[in-house]
Amino acid sequence: MARKTAPKTSPEIGSFASPDPTIKVSNADLNSGVLDLSGYKSPSDRLSDDADLAKETLRQVCRDPAAPAAARAQAARTLAEMSGAIGRNARPAPERGKPVSELTRDELEAELAGI
Repeated sequence: MARKTAPKTSPEIGSFASPDPTIKVSNADLNSGVLDLSGYKSPSDRLSDDADLAKETLRQVCRDPAAPAAARAQAARTLAEMSGAIGRNARPAPERGKPVSELTRDELEAELAGI
């Protein structure tokens, strides 16, 4: 018959798990009442940093002449989607006064200059 033992308790029970792995928090820190959170980044700040890194990486792929054409095209499309230019989350196009077919040459040139 197998002998049953009591579950092992962990010294970590009751400790605070920091959402930021760069910040180490011990029970002594919690008991002291003073926490130094000067290096803490909120989840939204970390997400923003990740998005900036993703955009820069995509730009590098777009600029890399050695990258396959399909990779450069997909990176360009992803950047356009992230900026809201295309895709399901795209910003709506601004309302125009007239359809393009009814614009004069000067109006067309003004529209193109605004792009």
